[in-house]
Amino acid sequence: MDEASSTYTYELPTYRPLTSTPALYDRYIQYHKCFSISSQTLESHHARAINLATSLLTNYFPPSQGFSLRHEPFTAMAEKGWAIEGKFVKGVGLQMHYIPPELICGFWVDKSYEIDAVGLVDGVRRPHALLGIMTNDLSTAAEWEKRAPLQRGDLVTGTIGLEANGIIKQAHGILIFGPLIEFYTFNRKNKQETMPFKERTTPGRDHSFEMEAKWCGGVENVFKSLAGSSVEYVDGGTAVGSRFGEVEEEWI
Repeated sequence: MDEASSTYTYELPTYRPLTSTPALYDRYIQYHKCFSISSQTLESHHARAINLATSLLTNYFPPSQGFSLRHEPFTAMAEKGWAIEGKFVKGVGLQMHYIPPELICGFWVDKSYEIDAVGLVDGVRRPHALLGIMTNDLSTAAEWEKRAPLQRGDLVTGTIGLEANGIIKQAHGILIFGPLIEFYTFNRKNKQETMPFKERTTPGRDHSFEMEAKWCGGVENVFKSLAGSSVEYVDGGTAVGSRFGEVEEEWI
């Protein structure tokens, strides 16, 4: 796959549940299992994360509904990598854990709108959701400071806030962080712009999942809920999310 390309096309035309799509489910499970194999490198994990991410996004944001993907290098937020603040160690000081830029990338989900019967929409394409990838084996996670001012979810939500000169008012993001998958919401009107995504049917559930088989049902529910959520823009426009088993006309 050429990461320099600005447009990506895929074969899956419609959504299917994660656990009911053998090829996607197997890719998802194998991705997590490889973290238990000591011979696997961070680079190989990263390559698998990219393949998994494009498959997941294409499934939950079907091209048949006007969605497309483009590469996001995160140069604004992580041009020189990403530093995770560690706990303060007496006699040593503050420890930092570094993720290099070559292990950070992602994909925007854009949505296109064609001209309708009365010409209200004229080929508009707008950013809709963002998935980030930061590859790490979490081997030093016990040493990280959980209350650090800069959190890993800020990679995704900070980039959402900066996209297209601040066009987005509220949207959602996904982060594949090593063997974890996490879901976030960006809301420009909140002081704390990075918020855990709240799944509509079970709003109390965690936004972060270990990507192993027993949590697939939870990931399915939250990913589908996020993909189906609307996006708000600062100009007053609203875009509906993915429609699962529905046919609906829409415009900005």
